[in-house]
Amino acid sequence: MANSTLSFGMLLIVIGVVAYVATGMVSVTALIPAFFGIVFVGLGLLGRSERFQKTSLYGALVVAVLGLFGSASGVLQVIRYLGGTELARPAASITRAVMAVVLVAMVVALFRGLRGVGRG
Repeated sequence: MANSTLSFGMLLIVIGVVAYVATGMVSVTALIPAFFGIVFVGLGLLGRSERFQKTSLYGALVVAVLGLFGSASGVLQVIRYLGGTELARPAASITRAVMAVVLVAMVVALFRGLRGVGRG
């Protein structure tokens, strides 16, 4: 699971950096996915140690769920945007929606990984 956490973390870093550059580098909030990604990379590296494997998995799960709660509203805003509703900051909504989708996939992967941790 450490490699999956690292991969999701790197993906979120890329999403955050792309969002920041695409929005003209005017708002640090565009980097929020990257900040979450940095945390996941750290937890993934920690999880490579057998001693901290379980701790890093649970930590990543908690952070992913918290991030999902914060970004899920972006999905609804993007749906409204595609339906013709004007948004004040469409790039922010799209970035939050993409982050939410990535975090849903990550939560699913982490729950599947919970079944294999600690067995042996």
